[in-house]
Amino acid sequence: MQAVRILAVDDQEFNLDLIELAFMESQHVEVIKAINGQEALNILEKDSNFHVILLDLAMPVLDGFETLARLKAHAVWKQIPTIIVTANKEEKTVVMKPSLQTVLKMLFFPLCPTSYEPLSTLSMDFHKSF
Repeated sequence: MQAVRILAVDDQEFNLDLIELAFMESQHVEVIKAINGQEALNILEKDSNFHVILLDLAMPVLDGFETLARLKAHAVWKQIPTIIVTANKEEKTVVMKPSLQTVLKMLFFPLCPTSYEPLSTLSMDFHKSF
């Protein structure tokens, strides 16, 4: 069975650790971490074989908005589903601009036990798909 590859992009190490923890029990999920958009693009230039990108919006160096725009402008990368993961619920209205409607879903940090379910569900959905 091929591993599901996730590119998690967030400048907060704690959030990256939570994402990794959510998929820890699945033996067929590989989480690759990037601490900003530029690092994510550098990773994708070397290897674009990812099933999904989990993308924070507010990051230094290259924020999630610009990263998403570059992803969607690239012939190969635009095919990778993107899920926004953010701590700022006010960003929801900004993300829903027509130019960014390729976003699949939004997850909000910090995750509490009741909001942890979306990542668990996401993990189960990936496992069923591959």
